[in-house]
Amino acid sequence: MTAIRLAIVIATMLSLTGCWFRSKPKAQTPPAAPAQVPRSAQTRPATAAPKAQAKRRPAAPAPRAAQPAAIPPKAAEVRKTVIVPKAEETQHLGRILSPEERSRYQSMYEQSASAARDMLRTLSGRELASGQRDSIGRIRSFLAQAQEASASDWTAAAQLAYRAEILARDLVRLLQ
Repeated sequence: MTAIRLAIVIATMLSLTGCWFRSKPKAQTPPAAPAQVPRSAQTRPATAAPKAQAKRRPAAPAPRAAQPAAIPPKAAEVRKTVIVPKAEETQHLGRILSPEERSRYQSMYEQSASAARDMLRTLSGRELASGQRDSIGRIRSFLAQAQEASASDWTAAAQLAYRAEILARDLVRLLQ
């Protein structure tokens, strides 16, 4: 009789677990770790009654992992479109000058640029150190920038020519 009961119990248990041969049971996620409680809340009297366990909710299926993003193309394969503005399209936002101011800045530009060029002519025949040659390069650069700026912005042109004049004066003083 005991053998029959044992066979019935085993058969019942096997029928409740499902078929062994068709599919594998799904992996269950472990329950979340309990949150850490501060020490002040952890201290309990020794005679405290154990808490009743909260009802467990059925485990939700594990979220699927996001599909990997597409592999970016190699740097050589990427083609970037570069828009180069034309010279006519280049706009310079600057101060609007009255005719008197414009003529004043224009005359300041012309005076400073001509003074700087004259000083460069006087320095052209001299033997110069490397630092002094660098200064001459800066003066010429300022004059070229002033020339370009004179087409659209007289204030910038006057300032750049003035800087070139100041550098040229300092260089002449050093060499005298």
